[in-house]
Formats: sequence, structure tokens, C-alpha cells
Amino acid sequence: MALTSPAKIKVSRLIQACIVVKDAQKTIENYWNIFGIGPWEVFEHGVPVIHDLTYHGKPGSFSHKVAFATVGPAQ
Repeated sequence: MALTSPAKIKVSRLIQACIVVKDAQKTIENYWNIFGIGPWEVFEHGVPVIHDLTYHGKPGSFSHKVAFATVGPAQ
């Protein structure tokens, strides 16, 4: 591995990262079992909390789940 990164943007501190996955519950379990990351706060949002949803420009009705865990100073 090169000692100097070719990256144009340098990240010196990471506070929050987002990873989009198909199965949040399975990912939470894997992150806990493999990396020891946890505990997790899990929230599910959908109608009516979130409104005026669209998908490919057309009205939509769906929900999403978000899960938060802290590792050192990062969430």
C-alpha cells in the first residue's frame, strides 16, 4: 500500500458515516458479532411521519429504518 494517498479530498476526522444496506437487522447482528459494534438505536420512519414521498417522480408510500451506533467519537 502506498504511503501517500492519491485522494483529492483528505478526511482528517470522521464524525458520522452512513452505510445503506438491504437488511438492517441482519447487518446490526453481523456488526455486533463480528466487530463488537453496538448497542444500536433503531428507528423506523414512514407515513404519516414522512409525507410527500415520491419514487421516480411519482407519489410513493414506503418506510425506511435507520440504526445508530457509536464507535469512539464516530456515529
